[in-house]
Amino acid sequence: MDSIYLEYMVKRERVPMDWIKRIGLVLGLIILNFLVLNFFSFAFPILLALSAWGGLIVWRRMDKEFEYIYTDGLLDVDCVYHASTRKSMISLDCREFEIVAPASDPRYQSLFDKNYNKVLDAGRGGIRENTYIAICARENNTLKMLFEPNDAMLEAMKRYIPRTLILPDDKRR
Repeated sequence: MDSIYLEYMVKRERVPMDWIKRIGLVLGLIILNFLVLNFFSFAFPILLALSAWGGLIVWRRMDKEFEYIYTDGLLDVDCVYHASTRKSMISLDCREFEIVAPASDPRYQSLFDKNYNKVLDAGRGGIRENTYIAICARENNTLKMLFEPNDAMLEAMKRYIPRTLILPDDKRR
């Protein structure tokens, strides 16, 4: 069997709430700097620089992309902030999955709606037509992961976990 290595990136889409958070961040920094100017005017330049630096870091972390790396049955999910900083979110062996199915499939909604110890949304945001949900149990903890793999990744996963991965009717062969 040949070795399989696939990468796929999904950019988190901005929603109106993101802009509200950004406006709140700017207003919060303005109010913070005004208070610092009034009460700690001797340290204002230093605290202004620190608040601007912290605000820039928070602003850049709001811009997210998720990268899925599939290597011979191992799925790594990384979060890339502002196309420059990478953080590894989770690494799973696909054999640990109890089920991987389209999020819109009504047959599995009762399973998807259960409470899980951890929910990881590593997609564009919310449920879409190409969103899949993976359920995993690991060390007495349950994980529900929302992700949006491409067709090549689904095909590779189907060869590795044929009974666990449920494809929609239009993608079955």
